[in-house]
Amino acid sequence: MADNKALFHASHGNLGTAAGVTETALGEAYRKFGSQKGLEARLISILPSYIITPPGTRAIEARKQMTQTTPAATADVNTFAGRLQVIEEPRLIPASGNDPWFLASDPGRVDTIEYAYLDGQEGVYTETRTGFEVDGIEIKARHDFAAKVIDWRGLFKNAGV
Repeated sequence: MADNKALFHASHGNLGTAAGVTETALGEAYRKFGSQKGLEARLISILPSYIITPPGTRAIEARKQMTQTTPAATADVNTFAGRLQVIEEPRLIPASGNDPWFLASDPGRVDTIEYAYLDGQEGVYTETRTGFEVDGIEIKARHDFAAKVIDWRGLFKNAGV
């Protein structure tokens, strides 16, 4: 990041205490989101919209926390039901260690990730050539595209257990 710290860092307020996807861990994450401040040091009032997990244990925990239930007692109410959209991403499966999980805000609320194109190439560049050695047309396609995280305030990480 521009401040020479990792994207997920304690001083950014977007790194949670290692845990599974539990009510306590989600409560901590929501508190950290709610404590984020903008450039002018005022609270920016963002909350997460997505929970991103690798397939497996974390995804199951997330789906259980997001599922609507019919409890028999107030203590059994699922407080996070319907609040987050669960996204399973296989590329988050670590080579070793615990499965992490992440929260992300709505991209319309805070500019977290910026994507860019090569100047003048906003889309797929195609080029065609009529074949001489073969009967047909050769088509070449190229997409010059880049993405970069520009703000940590819209993301949260929990290293898992």
